[in-house]
Amino acid sequence: MSGIVLRATTWNNGPINSFVCVHPNGEEISIHETADSEIRKISTRTHFENIQTATYSPRDFGIVAVGQLDGVTHITDMIDGASGSAILLKPKQLRPCNSVAISSTGGLLSVGYDKARQDHSVQIWDIRHASSRGISAQPMSQFFPNEGVVSTEFIQHEQEALLAGGYKFLRELDLRADAVSLQVATRCTSGIQRDPYNPNIFTSSGEDGTLAFWDRRKLHSTGAGSVITEYPLLSFSRLIPTGSSCLRLSSVRPGEFSTLFSGELIRRWQTGSRLCSRSVDRYEDNELFVASVVDVATTYDRVVSYDYAPRQDTDFGVDIICMRQSGTIFRMSLHEPAQAITWSCFNDITLASSEGMYTRIGAIENTALAHAQDSILDDVADKASEMEDRPANSRTIVEHATDSATDALILDDACTLMRYRTIRGYSTDAGSNIVILEELKPNDLGLRNVWKWLAINNSNVFNGTMKTEGVDLAYEGVLGIWIGIDALKSQHRLHPAFLEQEYFIEAAHVIISKREPGIGVKVKSAKETQRRLCLVVAGWDFGIEELHQKLERLVELGLHEKAAGWAVFHGDVARAVEILASSPSQETRVIGAAIAGYLQSNSLSGTSVWRDQCRRMASELQNPYLRVIFAFVADNDWWDVLSETALPLRERLGVALRFLPDHDLDMFLDRVSKTVIARGEIEGLVLTGITPTGMDLLQSYVDRTADVQTASLLCSYGCPRFFVDKRANAWIDAYRTVLNSWGAFSVRAQFDVARTKLSKSLFPSSSSKGLVPRQVYLQCTRCHRPIASGTRCLHCHSQFPHCSICLLSLGAAAPEDDSFAVAIQTADMNKDHSQFQNWFSYCLTCNHGMHAGHAEHWFSKHFVCAIPDCSCRCNSK
Repeated sequence: MSGIVLRATTWNNGPINSFVCVHPNGEEISIHETADSEIRKISTRTHFENIQTATYSPRDFGIVAVGQLDGVTHITDMIDGASGSAILLKPKQLRPCNSVAISSTGGLLSVGYDKARQDHSVQIWDIRHASSRGISAQPMSQFFPNEGVVSTEFIQHEQEALLAGGYKFLRELDLRADAVSLQVATRCTSGIQRDPYNPNIFTSSGEDGTLAFWDRRKLHSTGAGSVITEYPLLSFSRLIPTGSSCLRLSSVRPGEFSTLFSGELIRRWQTGSRLCSRSVDRYEDNELFVASVVDVATTYDRVVSYDYAPRQDTDFGVDIICMRQSGTIFRMSLHEPAQAITWSCFNDITLASSEGMYTRIGAIENTALAHAQDSILDDVADKASEMEDRPANSRTIVEHATDSATDALILDDACTLMRYRTIRGYSTDAGSNIVILEELKPNDLGLRNVWKWLAINNSNVFNGTMKTEGVDLAYEGVLGIWIGIDALKSQHRLHPAFLEQEYFIEAAHVIISKREPGIGVKVKSAKETQRRLCLVVAGWDFGIEELHQKLERLVELGLHEKAAGWAVFHGDVARAVEILASSPSQETRVIGAAIAGYLQSNSLSGTSVWRDQCRRMASELQNPYLRVIFAFVADNDWWDVLSETALPLRERLGVALRFLPDHDLDMFLDRVSKTVIARGEIEGLVLTGITPTGMDLLQSYVDRTADVQTASLLCSYGCPRFFVDKRANAWIDAYRTVLNSWGAFSVRAQFDVARTKLSKSLFPSSSSKGLVPRQVYLQCTRCHRPIASGTRCLHCHSQFPHCSICLLSLGAAAPEDDSFAVAIQTADMNKDHSQFQNWFSYCLTCNHGMHAGHAEHWFSKHFVCAIPDCSCRCNSK
């Protein structure tokens, strides 16, 4: 015997739970009670011999039945009885008692024995009519002579039905007819336990540790003595460890069972089933499954038995009452894993479990947009106050974040980053976005370079230099320009009459002619016009004077290395040396001197030492511009510059377009485009442009960063103006949803307006119509059709309602009397605000209307409606 702990669920008295405990030495049985965190022993009976099994009476408090190794069964009153047994039951032949069970009414006792030749293995006793002297009469029913039984269990609320497990069969006995109602051939016949929450479900186990779940409703006998071959509802092969008999169906949580491993680990299994409308249909055919498995280490080792107990501080918490090999009892609480986790759009996290609900509210920035979160906090506070009316063991914890390390960690979260950008005005304005990105995340150079490229393109679009008759190349990338007409046919950039390569070349020549002459290209090319247009698109088409100004500007900013690099990229190495020599850094000046020395001796023999030193320094320097300067000076190979990925892509494209032959340029553009698309490098939009190919790049970028905000803003420049892409619509819908969830409705409206403006194409198409559907309509109160303009309905000619102030039709302009003119002058209204004064304004409570300007002026001095006898406080709704 290894000890037993059984929770007597029907003995509970409020918060007090009772447990029947058998000492591992097999000589003592006791009753323990738990209240709060205490465990106290209230009764003990000793002088037993080798207790094998024990149970309690579901009806009578304190009544327990104990079965011994010699087959003797004791029925004892642990509360009021004497120290000895009240009733003593003995079989004809002494043999081990394997199982005892008491019916739910407390009147019948079943005893299961090992096999004996002249005796039955299952005996049913009516303990209500037992002899008061302690010796019972003959059993009222007996079953299975010459056969052993290892477990028995009464079916809940049916004392005439008994489950019995033999060595080969699992049977249900009908005590009214003293007959077997059904029998199932299975090896899982030991340890029969019924589900506390469903009387039709029970479990049994086999000698190899296999556990089976059965449903009595599915076990139908075809005749007397027939054997059923029905499979269990759910089975676990070799689940119970060898030598362990402690398996428990939870009496606290429905659908849970657990077993003990090695005396120091309890493995909890949570089963689930398809939800049904009726509780009787909870378990459907083959619908029971394992939902989760959790391992729990016991507080102390050498645990031999345990059972569940409800926690007192929560509604659904679970404790475990454990018995160690020494017989000591201890209680341990199970900390439940979160059953539901959700993040809000403000990066607040809420976890819900059986122990309660925990909400951690992130740091709130003192900005206008943060007011949206204030309303959420109010809702949480309201819900928390509602919790006060619930029992004290319902717990809801709301915690405000104060951990700066955690706040720094979630700063890189996509939702947090998008919100911070939105607060600072991140939008389709490329110029302001560059400043915002410098403030928020200085290291995000790729994204800043994209917005710089868009700022250059916006300037070209505004000046009208990227379109000509029949062709619109706004926001097209270098790759599309270089490929030519084949890359543009899938977009709405060309008039149907100009779908030939010669027309495209002619249009490109016209666009180039609108610009000031640049430095140009340094190689002979069959696509010289396209090269020059590519330089324009990349923002690298500088004139000599413009280049000098940019270099001087970089020097003023202290960026001597970058200025020197730009000079080299335009073929002026001597100017690069001058710029490096003017640097305040001694190291930079030394580098400039080294380059000058190499250039001076380049025409002499024996320059291999200089070249080797330049190559070594090119691999050791940290600054990418200095690295490419030394690499180029050493080998005079532009591929050394193009292979330096630390340089912005736009600058590398400028070098490739100016110096690479056509074949090498084809290879370079193809290789780089595939790389940036596969890696989701946002800077690659300079190459792909806002085109269908650019959408592939943005898709990779979103997959990598989840930044739908940037993807939505960028794709708005080309979709649906030049093409339609479902992915762009998905990103935009997601971004608009996030803005609405933040309460940033004005930002979302401004985004919709900007998208509409950007969608205007040189060649109108149906794709750009209804981009943002109208959200507010005025309809006639008589015919219920939309109202457009005028003072009457265009459909039924009914006159519009009158203004409560001026009594004119709301379709007419509001008269500007002296007081109203003063109000306008005082408010310093602009043109748009002046137009707003003539808009319709209605109270949704009293249905009275005014011109918006009249309503604003009226309610600046009054609280109630302007209509006599109307006491509605329109402005407070």
